[in-house]
Amino acid sequence: MNGFTIKKPNLFWKILSYFADLPIDHLSSEFNPNIGLYLSRGQFKLVSDNAIYSFGMQYRHFVAAFRKIKVHIRKPKNILVLGLGTGSIPQMLQSQFNITADFDFVELDPEIVFLFEKYLDFIYTGPYKIYCKDGLDFLESNSKQYDLICMDIFEDSTIPIKFESEKFLSFLNSALASSGILLYNRLHATPEDQELNKKFLETFSKVFPKYQVINHEYNWILVSEKNQASFNA
Repeated sequence: MNGFTIKKPNLFWKILSYFADLPIDHLSSEFNPNIGLYLSRGQFKLVSDNAIYSFGMQYRHFVAAFRKIKVHIRKPKNILVLGLGTGSIPQMLQSQFNITADFDFVELDPEIVFLFEKYLDFIYTGPYKIYCKDGLDFLESNSKQYDLICMDIFEDSTIPIKFESEKFLSFLNSALASSGILLYNRLHATPEDQELNKKFLETFSKVFPKYQVINHEYNWILVSEKNQASFNA
């Protein structure tokens, strides 16, 4: 794919992107052999062969989840995002929910980190740190606690099995601050997805016995709060 670089997200390109996806950039790495960045419906869309990794303000299942947990009232100050993409999560929290926070991003693929920082001026303007490492390795050595954790790690359209383990979920729980809240994103589009989600809930409920499922279009977001007494399921 031949890409071009937008010097600024002007109105012409945004309007044009409502009629066709405009190729912006392309990358290939040992983790993602074919990743394309497009301008689509006025937003950056990062896609692999079989999945959308991020889609600006169009990443609607997270928008629905943030509304459900009333993130604009909670106003989290420390946020961990596992799986960066092109920064849909911090973009929508800042632009749509007026959240000012310190973000820690964990992303294994240095090429995706490169894309995020290349187009950062169009995405997000707040403080952040990026950890270019495996999500499990990060949590194993992490001592920080977060008001909000967004788990959004995929390899193409699947979640690697280690990120479904009780060990990983326990690390997530330990990283939550008092009354911190976890949003764990999963696909729920096919019968296979749905069967895998049923099995995963058996593990998830061991670590997070009180949770709710936000079912939005093709995704499930599992929600659980550290302080279960204040969590409305």
